[in-house]
Amino acid sequence: MSVRSLSPDMPFADLIASVIGQAHEAGRRGRRDEAVEWFSLCRTLLTTRSAPAALARKIDAEFNTTRADADRMRAALMARASPEAATRVSVIADSLGLPRSEEMADLPAALDATYSARILARLQAAPALSGAVVDAHCQRFFTTDDAVDLMLERPEAIEGAHVLVHLGLNDCAVRMFLTAQRLACALLPRAVSDEVVGFARTYRADIVRAFPTHQYVPLDRLRANLHRMAELTRQSGGLSLTVATVIVVPMKFWRGTPDICRNFTAYNHAIMEEAARSGARVLDVDRLMWQHGNAATLNKDGMHLSARGHALLADFYVKAAFNV
Repeated sequence: MSVRSLSPDMPFADLIASVIGQAHEAGRRGRRDEAVEWFSLCRTLLTTRSAPAALARKIDAEFNTTRADADRMRAALMARASPEAATRVSVIADSLGLPRSEEMADLPAALDATYSARILARLQAAPALSGAVVDAHCQRFFTTDDAVDLMLERPEAIEGAHVLVHLGLNDCAVRMFLTAQRLACALLPRAVSDEVVGFARTYRADIVRAFPTHQYVPLDRLRANLHRMAELTRQSGGLSLTVATVIVVPMKFWRGTPDICRNFTAYNHAIMEEAARSGARVLDVDRLMWQHGNAATLNKDGMHLSARGHALLADFYVKAAFNV
């Protein structure tokens, strides 16, 4: 079958089933380049041929769920603020700043282990600082695109605050599916969705080689976002800006994602360069975690922080930003 033979009137599920079927067939015949091209077409069709209203509802529902978790953590931390706190810290992060999703049901206890709560406790224990408040927004799937939007939405969160931005992992990772593509899969019958996801798992390395910039935030836009965040921090009266580097994932991920180290390193270099241009502080979390042995500092998934990792990050930041 050729692309031209695909009927424009074919129902969404049938169209995706036909295209991913061609991808699997090309792969079985050893034509891997052709297979990933069919898969690329499939990814495009997932968003261009799905029902727009249904897909929009999926996107909104996921955002509302992740935002609700972020707001719950923020409220729990704000409840611990010192009365008339003299020191304000604003943390903007992705899921690395949150308890794991399975821990959110026991938020008060799980919160204690996060670096935001540890930063707050350390600052409140320092007599010279006269109390502290940590205004944290840590949201799953968050990127630097989202951080810029958040600073525009809530400028009061960074007013008079020392701002810590711990983002980049979601930005730089090469994706099998972007957000809308991933959620569009949920609009398919389970059998068809399994074929799409199954192809991505089987041919992941080939897909990454063919489409190495299939990312949430391309490198150039990351640079622009960092510049914009520094600008917004100054405009909103932020006292300082600290940006964290991305933790390079352990070796077990390297084979399935060609050039992953080069990709992560390119983003880390951009973070460092843009921080230098804007006068921001760099918190090299990548080197910190690897220096202390990533098996101890990272969760068993190899990406999220363990309790030890949270403690190290909090200690590193408090010493760098406040010398306490």
